[in-house]
Parts: sequence; C-alpha cells; structure tokens
Amino acid sequence: MLFLGYAVFGAALWAMVTYSVRSAVDDSLSQRLERLVQVVATEADGPAEVEEDLTELVLAGPESHLAQIRDSGNRQVFPRTAAQAPAIRWEDNDQERVFRTVHTDDALYRVLVQEVVILGQTYRVLLASSLESLLVVRDRLAASFLVATPIALVLCALGGLYTARRALRPVDRLSETASEITVGNLSKRIPVPETGDALERLSRTFNEMLERLEASVARIEQFSADASHELRTPISVIRTTAELALRHGRSEDGYRADLRDIHAESQRLSELIEVLLTLSREGLESRSVPMSDVNLSGLASEVCRQFRPEAESKGLNLRLDTPEGSAVVVGSEPTLRRLLASLLENALAHTQAGNITVSVVQEKEGLELTVKDTGEGIPPEALGKIFDRFYRVDSVRSPSSGRLGLGLSIAKRIAELHDAELSAESEMGKGSCFKVRFRRHQEGGVP
Repeated sequence: MLFLGYAVFGAALWAMVTYSVRSAVDDSLSQRLERLVQVVATEADGPAEVEEDLTELVLAGPESHLAQIRDSGNRQVFPRTAAQAPAIRWEDNDQERVFRTVHTDDALYRVLVQEVVILGQTYRVLLASSLESLLVVRDRLAASFLVATPIALVLCALGGLYTARRALRPVDRLSETASEITVGNLSKRIPVPETGDALERLSRTFNEMLERLEASVARIEQFSADASHELRTPISVIRTTAELALRHGRSEDGYRADLRDIHAESQRLSELIEVLLTLSREGLESRSVPMSDVNLSGLASEVCRQFRPEAESKGLNLRLDTPEGSAVVVGSEPTLRRLLASLLENALAHTQAGNITVSVVQEKEGLELTVKDTGEGIPPEALGKIFDRFYRVDSVRSPSSGRLGLGLSIAKRIAELHDAELSAESEMGKGSCFKVRFRRHQEGGVP
C-alpha cells in the first residue's frame, strides 16, 4: 500500500512538473511573439519595412535559428534561404494559433505557430524553444525517485513494523491474560491500557463481563452450598428416625410417632425441593415468562382468603385494604401470587399478636402493594440481608422452625422479574412493613 501510494504520488508529481515547465515555455513563446508584433508595428514606417524589421528583431531575439516567418502567399520571409531553414517543419494544421511539441533526431522543442497582421499585411510566425530544461528536470526527478524510493520503503517498513508491534503489545497481553482466566480465578482482570481507543474500551468491557461472571459463579456456589446444607438436614432426620425405628422394637404409638416425624420431614423436604425449582425457574429472563394484565386487588383478596384461617388460628387479624374497582399491573399471575404468599408467610411467622394488613395503593408512578405486621421486627444489622437466599434472622436452622430462608429471596426475584422494587422497613418490637412498587401498570378492568 505504501509503495502504491508512493508511485501515485510520483506519477502525479511527474505530470505536474511536466505541465508546469511546458506552460512556462508556452508563456515565454507567447510573450516573445507579442513583443515582436508590437515593436514592428510601432517602428516600421510602412509595409515595405515590416519584413526587414521582423528579420532584425527575430535575429536579435533568443533561439532565432528556430524561428520561421511566411507571408500570406506562403513565401518564406525568414530565413531568406531554404538552407537556413531549421529542422522544424510547417504542418497543414498550423492555423491561427497552435502550440505543439516536436521531436527531432537530437532534441525536443515546443513550437508556437500564429497568424499575425502587421500594418495590414498578414504573416504566419513560427517560434520554437528547446525543452531541454524539461528533460533535465524530469531526469533529475526520476533519479531522485529511484534513489529515494527504496530508502523510504525500507525506513517506512521498519517504522511500520515497530509501530505495529508496539500497538499490538497490549493485545498480546490481553490474549495471554484471557487464556489464564478460568472458573477458579475469575477475580483476575485484563490490564487496561490508557490509550483512549477501541482497545481500552474492549479491555474495560471484558473486565465488566468478568465481574458479572464472577458474581454469577459466586451466587451459584453459594446457592449450591446452602441448598446442600438445607437438603442434608431433613434427609438425615428421616434416615436416623427410620434406622432407630427398625433397630429397636417400638409400640404402635411409638411407630406412629416415628412415622409422623418422617412425614413431617418429608413434607418439609418436598417444600424445599419445590422452592428450589421455583428459584431455578425464576432465574430466567423476564421475556421467557408469559405476561398479561393482572388485577392486583382481586389477587390480594384471594391470597388473603387462603391465609385468613391460619391467621385466625394464631389469634391474628388479617385485614385487606384495596381501592375501589381494579388495580391492574402487567405481570405473571402465578408468580405474583407466590410473591404475596411469601410476604404473608413471613408476616405470620414473625407476628405473635396484633394485625397483618395487606393494602394496594394507586400512585402516580404505579401501584404499591404493602404487607404490614405488628410483629417482633427485624434488627437493623439484618435488614440488608433478609432478601439473601437461605438467610434467616434466627441463625439456628432447626427442623422445627420450618423456615427455609428462601421466601423473601423468591419474592425479591419475582419483583425484579416485573420491573418492581421490593423494600422493607422495620422497627424492633413494633413490626415490619414490606412494600412492592410496580412502575408499569394499567388502569382498567380485569382482562
């Protein structure tokens, strides 16, 4: 590419120099002819003296041996004899004003042929000038190019090689670092060159991708560890109870008690597996979950009706406060039902007396679903962790507690799935309030 560009530049320079020198010679010939006509027309006393003055002025001018003059009858006025005629010949197409280049055996000439009128008489004047200076300039230019081209190509090739290696060195480091990154060392990052170009943007983008991968892998590892811990407990209880029942003779009541324990743990294990499957399904993107218009007021009424018997059995007052008509959001009804159920399960588990209030409020920017209780409250240090998977304020993970620490985590994921915000407020001894703010909603009836 460099050689082609250099060749194009050389050809253009060659053409420009040739044109410039030829134009300069043409201008010089035109000025000589104008001065010749002007002087003769001024100094000649009559037509009889015109030819004599033309001859004298041509002989006094430069390159007079190349000049020729003929009258209107094609008679040779200058030079006088045919022997003195130069090697440049007249041509049939030499009309009023013609510039042409003539090649002879030993030289190159630029010729001007023009018809002029002096004191009423018409003459054809041929003036010529050697283009030897053009040949000298072109020869020197060609020699300069022949010498400079290889040197320039070598220097540019070396400079290009150095520049390319220096420019690609960050790419080599990026490639080496990327090849060393595995699942075991996702914390390693690509060096970011401060170049301000696409390479710097690529490095930063790659590091951001590594951060997301590291966070995803960390969540998967944490989830796997917590899930295995939770699954180990009920399975161990079931196995130990069955082994003791088989090893020692029991009464009918004893066997029934063991079977009740096994049944309870099996039920807890089934619930845990169902919750884990829910978490797996809810880990999908929102576009993979079917969305439709959901009447949030009607949904809250149905879920509260399901939980009211349990609340009454604990002496709690479960109240529902919804606006008149319908409050519609775009979402998945099964997952929204699971979200509200998780919030109510949490409220029932941590409220010993008082009220649990479920409300739906219309706002300018959307809908707000609230579950408020008068329970024990959440410690300030635990408020930021309650949405983590398997986290419980009570750190004792006993089978009797019946709490898996997954309900609020599922609720948080479902809220994110609906582009909603789930937040919690709490005061120790006075209760907690969970709010779900839906940004996208519609007003109208149930579809």
